[in-house]
Amino acid sequence: LEPARPHGQRGPAPVAANCRQYCQQSRLFVSRDDFEGATTMSTFLLIHSGWQGGSCWDKVKSVLETNGHTVLAPDLPAHGDDDTPVEDVTLELYARATIEFASAASEKVILVGHSMSGMSNSQAAEYSPELFRAVVYLSALDRKSTRLNSSHTDISRMPSSA
Repeated sequence: LEPARPHGQRGPAPVAANCRQYCQQSRLFVSRDDFEGATTMSTFLLIHSGWQGGSCWDKVKSVLETNGHTVLAPDLPAHGDDDTPVEDVTLELYARATIEFASAASEKVILVGHSMSGMSNSQAAEYSPELFRAVVYLSALDRKSTRLNSSHTDISRMPSSA
């Protein structure tokens, strides 16, 4: 896969499946050019940040689906159309919900998390690594660090203690 970079930036950058993803002015852009010649379609599970719902991924979802990928962009508990009471929400609940979403897919998913969902996505991937082909952090916190990450992690290469 060819590395993707924010417009005008030089050097290595994160890669996610066969699409270029980057944040620029608080927006995610996916280039259709990166799908040319792709032979394997993937299932993406797009998990939104706090104060949002799955619909925040609509433009990205449209591009991915137009190019033959399967995309799931659900609402986390107490977000979007989900009616879970806010007082019941924990990162553990988000992780368990993410596992449920991934379990509904017919294949391992590429899990993409933005901002807050990076922490619960890390936890979900740790609990059920067999469900995830890769984990992508988009300006997100992972569970084991306190810094923002924008990276692609192939969890099949993670040590069992990770």
